[in-house]
Amino acid sequence: MNINYALIVSIFLSIGSFSAQNSSTRTKALQQHDQLLGQQNINLLEGVNFEDEYRSNANEHRNFKELQYQLGEVTYNNQSYQDVFLRYDLIEDVLLVNTKDNLSYFDLKLIPSKVSEFKIHNTSFVKLPVINDGNSFYEVAYLGNHYNFYVDLRKTPKSVLGNSSLVSYKFIEGFTFLLNYNNEFIEVSNHRDFIKLFPDLEKQIKDYNKANKSLRKSDEKAYLVNLARFIDKRLTTIN
Repeated sequence: MNINYALIVSIFLSIGSFSAQNSSTRTKALQQHDQLLGQQNINLLEGVNFEDEYRSNANEHRNFKELQYQLGEVTYNNQSYQDVFLRYDLIEDVLLVNTKDNLSYFDLKLIPSKVSEFKIHNTSFVKLPVINDGNSFYEVAYLGNHYNFYVDLRKTPKSVLGNSSLVSYKFIEGFTFLLNYNNEFIEVSNHRDFIKLFPDLEKQIKDYNKANKSLRKSDEKAYLVNLARFIDKRLTTIN
């Protein structure tokens, strides 16, 4: 039997060359990905891929304030990261991270238990030790002299039938408000809840409510945040 040793050697060399090329290609891809995200932020690659099952647009979406990624900062696994493209998803209550070139195929959901705080749209969010799973984020709405005020933001999708056969969605906002007072987290939802906590300010709180009825109807969140600020300042003057 004649064996073509030259052919065998050529095949093995080709296989080795192909393997080396694949390895080189993978290495280059990883290097490019690292460059896109930024070497200082490489540890943020830990997470799971995010897929949005709801049709969104600039006016109707599941995120905090903006559909697109925005520069922000995050503390992840006890390490701070600056100038990272972030989105805060209000349906799943998770933080998404993207490459610095804002490329959609690198959408990642950061592991919630490892995110202690973040800032986006000039708004700070933190973890609070009051939720069963310990993974919910709260907006730091007001830090006062006598208490702090936090807001849990959520969105719920609602299907809408349009002119086409495609289903689109509206996203309904919902809020839960927490007052951190006397080392307790107390849920409040209206001015009457504040009166129960601060009965000495009943008249002033009722006056505030009467003067801000239109704001209460148009923007519940702004109404309660302003009320929390109003009461905190009154407490300072009487103490």
